[in-house]
Amino acid sequence: MIIRFLGTSAGNPHPRRMTSSTLIEGPNGALLLDAGEGCSQRLVEADSWSQEVRSVLITHRHADHHSGLPMLLSGYKGEGRKAPLEIHVHQDLMSPLRSWMKTLKLDDEHQSCELSWLPLQEGIFTPASGHDGFIWRNDHLPADDYGGCHSLALNLDGDRWVFSSDIGSFASIEAYLEDTRVLVLESCHIDPVTAVSGAMKRGVERVILTHVPCNLEPFPVEDAIWAQDNMIIDAASFPREGN
Repeated sequence: MIIRFLGTSAGNPHPRRMTSSTLIEGPNGALLLDAGEGCSQRLVEADSWSQEVRSVLITHRHADHHSGLPMLLSGYKGEGRKAPLEIHVHQDLMSPLRSWMKTLKLDDEHQSCELSWLPLQEGIFTPASGHDGFIWRNDHLPADDYGGCHSLALNLDGDRWVFSSDIGSFASIEAYLEDTRVLVLESCHIDPVTAVSGAMKRGVERVILTHVPCNLEPFPVEDAIWAQDNMIIDAASFPREGN
């Protein structure tokens, strides 16, 4: 399965990076993990891999993780999309997002496709894109802050991949790293060197660092690589430990 990093920046504007959004190939279409600013622009770039988005997952309320949703839906409306689309978002955040889309006339009533808003819940995650996943709330935001923030584990080509989203500490994902081969770690609010070291001690083979703060230039981190916008990875052939 292909993973394409559409946006790898953090909250402030960056001249070369869009904000958080990752496209993950699935059996029935792609899963869009967060919809940061510029995700729709990346999706239509002709020289990059793209699979039709079937499911969208919004991990938390911060704008750099969902500000691209209106343009994504506007694009689908403009092109007359027919394929169904589902959006997974915590119940506490769903109402404000839906109200925003209604104001812009991008809600269910004004779409050419079936648009389903589904409450994001902790536990087993089986979106229409066909992914086999598991969701838990991490410590980036408290639960009473529009449902908090969520991390995701997916089975990709027989391997466990964990996508941290924003986290306040490595401890909030550490217990979920058992049997994980690859950790996609958002690095804006933590020390990447300490977190990568902790992941290696938990048996993780590779770490991909993303969500780069605008004032940080990527620097060498042992056992990790920095994601760039439009970086494409084939999960099946991604290098294993020692390669």
